[in-house]
Amino acid sequence: MAGVSPLVGPIGVPQRLRTRSAIMEIRGRLSGGDGLPGNRMGAAELRSVIFRDRNLAGMLVMADLQAACSAAGNTLTTDQALGCRVLTAWDRTSNADSKGAPLFREFWRKTKDVPKVWRVPFDPAQPVATPAGLDMATPATREAVFKALGDAVGILRTAGFAADVPLGVPQSRLVRGQKIALHGGDEFEGVLNKLESQGQSLIDPKGYNVNYGSSYMQVVTFDANGPVAQGLLTYGQSSDPASPRAYDQLPLFAAKQWHPLPFHPADVRAQREGTPLQLAY
Repeated sequence: MAGVSPLVGPIGVPQRLRTRSAIMEIRGRLSGGDGLPGNRMGAAELRSVIFRDRNLAGMLVMADLQAACSAAGNTLTTDQALGCRVLTAWDRTSNADSKGAPLFREFWRKTKDVPKVWRVPFDPAQPVATPAGLDMATPATREAVFKALGDAVGILRTAGFAADVPLGVPQSRLVRGQKIALHGGDEFEGVLNKLESQGQSLIDPKGYNVNYGSSYMQVVTFDANGPVAQGLLTYGQSSDPASPRAYDQLPLFAAKQWHPLPFHPADVRAQREGTPLQLAY
């Protein structure tokens, strides 16, 4: 596409799944076909879209995997067959209660790098829609995909988790004695609400050590009186783990509840926590 600023990003190459997911969500909103009322993106719609945690990788490949599972019959190993059953029932999201989301993550972590894994290759003229599907008609690809599926079941078992464990069990954080189950997915899964465990190559007995991704989140709109904002600071108001303000907003994030942010002077004064710090310059 000519005339696109390089600041937007590279063109003519496959786009990241999360980038494609965002564009698909915008298109779905404007067409009115995304399941939400109307066809405009207001503040409420944006909050809903961000936190519905759709897993684009799952949406792109699960139909082909499910069909291949059905066609394979009794030729699969025990772990492969179990993986088929779990992922067939998976809801294609990375919500905390989504059973099978950790299995898909470990499966896709391996499968995404299988040579020529896509059934529909990348088309520069359709950078949002392609690549897509799994090329399960090619024997070598089918064998590699099923191997990755069986391996993923084994990886979860070795870490101490069932194949159908809900995401919020391994993806959680202990805050002052309370285990908080977290929703969200990795960049390579194409989840807008990104939670990553950087430095961790796969799930381990402690689950996922989430250390990157959605941090400060803010949605702003305007009414007759000015800005109206809601936001979340997921790691809390303090970086001191001993502070009661450390991770104090993580329960809100887990519950998908946004906090009103003050803008007008009276609102700021009402929510003030301490003496203002004035900088001399």
